[in-house]
Amino acid sequence: MVHSIPYPHRFVYSDTLAQDAVLPQGGALRSKNAAFFLTLQADGNLVAYKSSEFVSTNAFWSSDTANRGTAPFRLQLQADGNLVLFDGRNQSTWSSNTAMRGVPPLRLVLQDDRNLVLYDGRNQVILLSILPLLSLSII
Repeated sequence: MVHSIPYPHRFVYSDTLAQDAVLPQGGALRSKNAAFFLTLQADGNLVAYKSSEFVSTNAFWSSDTANRGTAPFRLQLQADGNLVLFDGRNQSTWSSNTAMRGVPPLRLVLQDDRNLVLYDGRNQVILLSILPLLSLSII
């Protein structure tokens, strides 16, 4: 489920989530051109929006994890390169399945072309999301 959420969020980060970093519930990544946002909603759904107005008509991708698990939720780019959405009980509700791919350090970038890309330390693409597709492609 995609919720209408007022902007700005409690936490707005850059366009990048670094390895070992956490995007907390209520947090958001913002593309450098400020046209696209990736936010972790209070219901546990990770949603990409094409506007700073977080309403369902502006959503173009979601992890489809609404109401799975228990709050608080967090998105973590783990040291092994796996991007994982955890609930408050440390249970995984979604994963990119990219563990042990590429050379550290990895980083997740929400680009100005609305792609969500996981790069390794050599700037090689490990995961490419050509949003609005609902699936992610492992390279």
